[in-house]
Amino acid sequence: MKLRATTVVLALTAGAVVATAVPAAAAVSPNTFTVVLNSTAVAQFTRGFATATCPAGSAMVSAGGGGDAINSIAPTGFGTSATVNMTASGAGESVFAQSQCAPTAQFADSFETRALFPNNGTNQYSGSVTCPTGYFSFAGGGFFQTAAGLVSTTDFFLRTNTPTARGWRVEAMNNTRSDSLVVVARCTPNTGTVILEENYPIKFAPGTISGSANGYAHCPAGMLPIVGGASVTNDGDPAAVTSFLTWSLAVRAGQIGWFAAGSSGGGGSVNPRLHVIVRCGQ
Repeated sequence: MKLRATTVVLALTAGAVVATAVPAAAAVSPNTFTVVLNSTAVAQFTRGFATATCPAGSAMVSAGGGGDAINSIAPTGFGTSATVNMTASGAGESVFAQSQCAPTAQFADSFETRALFPNNGTNQYSGSVTCPTGYFSFAGGGFFQTAAGLVSTTDFFLRTNTPTARGWRVEAMNNTRSDSLVVVARCTPNTGTVILEENYPIKFAPGTISGSANGYAHCPAGMLPIVGGASVTNDGDPAAVTSFLTWSLAVRAGQIGWFAAGSSGGGGSVNPRLHVIVRCGQ
């Protein structure tokens, strides 16, 4: 599924679950954020990159973007930017990168956590990092690293890039068995935030074994998105299923929260769903 940046998508009906809520003000305040969006044209059947860099004196709080089949969404520039890696299936496409940026003073009580996950014998990679109790994660993402320590460009089909209750999780594919998945996030004291999830069934088009879905995770009234992400899940055999995200980014007007889109299909596809997750604050 391909959606242009100017497309307006109506939210589908879904329930929201609040996992964490406390009344104080958040140390990372979304009312102060600056949003940077950048795009790069990508030729058909090629890989393209877009980077959204925060203004001087600020750092990246959330990384998002999309356009077509996303390969990775990762923090770059020593925490000052977000880079999205996408493969174009059609002509005339662009890859979009979005950074929500906050003044660096808001990062005083935060620290980075990262972990490396080597190949597990298949082309299906996954990994998570976790912040200490009382903290939440932001500025998260993942990328692949070669055996020489360089950034790999053989990854494909990012299906999960999302905050968890107090960590970050990434799932993607890579046929280069010597590459490792790197998952990274920042941790900060959890004061005054809520994390919510809304999920949407992915329905197959008539006569096909594939489909797409899109939707929002909405922030409560008076709150704005701090960070968010999405995951395409499937109860079938991962080796027989093709799942990937096409969009994942913050929305600060209209349906305030996080928007995502994704696709799933294949002969082994069972009960595919798109999960959209957002952490909101004031």
